[in-house]
Amino acid sequence: MYRTIVVGTDGSVDALGAVRRAVQLAQQEPEAVVVHLVSAYQPLSKSQVAYLRNAVPEEFRERVRADMSPRVALSDATKLLDGAGIAHTTHEPHQPPVEAILAVAKEVDADLIIVGSQGLGSGRRLVLGGIAATLASDAPIDVLITRQHQTSEPESVTSALGRLSEAASRFETDHPDLVRTISDVSYYLSGMGI
Repeated sequence: MYRTIVVGTDGSVDALGAVRRAVQLAQQEPEAVVVHLVSAYQPLSKSQVAYLRNAVPEEFRERVRADMSPRVALSDATKLLDGAGIAHTTHEPHQPPVEAILAVAKEVDADLIIVGSQGLGSGRRLVLGGIAATLASDAPIDVLITRQHQTSEPESVTSALGRLSEAASRFETDHPDLVRTISDVSYYLSGMGI
């Protein structure tokens, strides 16, 4: 039985699937399991902050800052864990995702890492997302890679924006700055309820 589970989340549909799988595993012994949610991010550049400030309504512009955390990516995940009564902690490290997930796993002495097969930064052209593939080969503990299956659940705002960001990421090779900016705008606007 796994006792300490680390789940990587970026707010995408596949990441929420990973959180759902963590809930399933934790419900076997909910009083004995702790889930650690990791949503890594890099601070926004000056040009990204300027772009975002121009993209949002004037009354929200002062809230845009370089150190905005990935609270929207964690929002749906924490709701799932809260609803299931599973103990959890959130982590928002300023590192690339693989490094962040492995660092948290080491710090909390995790015995399982769960991630979705694709995230916001992965185009569907790959069989397995880069983060999932790297963790599968580099992690010193078990890694469970989940695949999103169609469900009858209504899609959340965060998931819908995640799908939009996934579509935009297909252009990552030619326009990496554009992809990052679209994702940042989507997260920020959804966090404000816009």
